[in-house]
Amino acid sequence: MQKQTYLFDDFCVLEDNNYIFQIVAERKLTSIYHCHNFYEIVMVLDGSILHQVNDARYQMKWGDFMILCPKDYHRFISQSSNAKIMSLSIEYNEFSLFATAFNNHFLKELSAADQAIMTCGQEVFDIIHACTSTKTESYYTYEYKYLLCTFIKYISEISLQKPNPCPQDLANALAQMAEPDNIRIGLPALLSLSGYSHSHLARLMKKYFHTTLHSYILNLKMEKAYNDIIFSQDSLEDISYNVGFASFSHFNKVFKEKYHITPSALRKTYRKIV
Repeated sequence: MQKQTYLFDDFCVLEDNNYIFQIVAERKLTSIYHCHNFYEIVMVLDGSILHQVNDARYQMKWGDFMILCPKDYHRFISQSSNAKIMSLSIEYNEFSLFATAFNNHFLKELSAADQAIMTCGQEVFDIIHACTSTKTESYYTYEYKYLLCTFIKYISEISLQKPNPCPQDLANALAQMAEPDNIRIGLPALLSLSGYSHSHLARLMKKYFHTTLHSYILNLKMEKAYNDIIFSQDSLEDISYNVGFASFSHFNKVFKEKYHITPSALRKTYRKIV
């Protein structure tokens, strides 16, 4: 397989800028096997991707992220129809400065560890939204630094974990649940994709993910809805239907119980920010 090396200065068009921020959607992700002379954080904002890093393949879904070191080769093998990713590239010295500020051993531990998929919280999505707003260049730089600090703080507070060793057919089924139609259909889609009985699937979800089927499906629907309210122009009623709610009032109630804000209030808040 042919390998390429990408240099930070070849991609950064602004002088004295240590960050390259990208949102990639509605196009094929690069299949070129490559590495960089900089650090890169790759996060899935919607859908799912199959991501090869060095000799391993990782199925990543909504909210999952990985941090790539300069030594790492990677490429994207496949993606769902609605795949959307965020890429934050950070100049080598800039990343090192921030990383050592949190933990003197962070860089050494990161370079020595096997790659790991981690899942972020809603805070990161909120910062990413701010990064896509129409602001001044200095505002962007501040937000990129804040985003980097949030990722590093999150990673430094947990031990790096290898991907959950659940059965491969279950992992594949869960990855396919990122497709919009499967999210809308919910549990019947997961049962069909996995090939398991309801009781067996419930036991596996409890064993490997410490959750119930109901909680998993509901969280999947609510997370997509939250993301769509912020990033899409779809009406709230359409978003409710697209995640499988026949009743908008029921959707409104469930959403408020989870996020302590109504869908309309959330959208108004972000419209003001933009």
